[in-house]
Amino acid sequence: MLRVGKIVAVHGLQGAVVLKQIIDSKDWLKKGDILFIELKRESFIPYFVETAKSASGDEYIITLDDVGSPE
Repeated sequence: MLRVGKIVAVHGLQGAVVLKQIIDSKDWLKKGDILFIELKRESFIPYFVETAKSASGDEYIITLDDVGSPE
């Protein structure tokens, strides 16, 4: 498994999050990709990416399947 970044903030009220990437590649994240998110230590949960758009050089705004609120 490759670590690609960290979720640093929520974006809006529909469940979008800001992902700060730590890899040098751009435009690598797209709809349908799977991100394994570590909610608890050593517990990785798979989430499907619904949308992903580059917000700045090292940040993406993404929405994940089955996540519809900031909570």
